[in-house]
Amino acid sequence: MIRTKIIATMGPACGDVETLHRLFEAGADMCRLNFSHGTLDQHLLTLRNIHEAGQHRWSITAGLGGVESEESSTELDHGCRSRCG
Repeated sequence: MIRTKIIATMGPACGDVETLHRLFEAGADMCRLNFSHGTLDQHLLTLRNIHEAGQHRWSITAGLGGVESEESSTELDHGCRSRCG
């Protein structure tokens, strides 16, 4: 039984559906988004692409997001509040 999980950190070169599908075929189990870089719209598009690429799998595909600093966290929180109400 294999218990190792592979977390793929998403960047601009691997956010499209075709590339994500290849990552999943190669064994990636989870996609990590670094919210310190990029815009909320870019991350939303990547999450939608992860969902679409994951529809062709027999197992669950997870997404993970994170920020690296308190300043980035504050900016992300402010952006979410101003867009989501």
